[in-house]
Amino acid sequence: GFAVSYPPGQQGHGRRIIQAKFKPGDHAFILESNRIVCEVTVVRCNAGMYLLRFQNGGGIQLKEHRLFETEEDAKASIPYKPEPKRSRTPYDYMS
Repeated sequence: GFAVSYPPGQQGHGRRIIQAKFKPGDHAFILESNRIVCEVTVVRCNAGMYLLRFQNGGGIQLKEHRLFETEEDAKASIPYKPEPKRSRTPYDYMS
């Protein structure tokens, strides 16, 4: 989540300062195509959007909720898809 802090003397009034989860230069992990974990480097953060650089030189811009601090967190968020059951055919006995 976001940590919200207010300037002194302005509880709930004025402009809110939202603390970013990652800073430029930090390493993070993302999911490509909801199945491949990929390490990226944060280049810039603006209004909850992060400009990220891949290890191979490419780049992408994503929202904060798509970034993970560890590779294990990214792997845990991969949606589980059960393998489709293969129907048997009369020719299965031949193989």
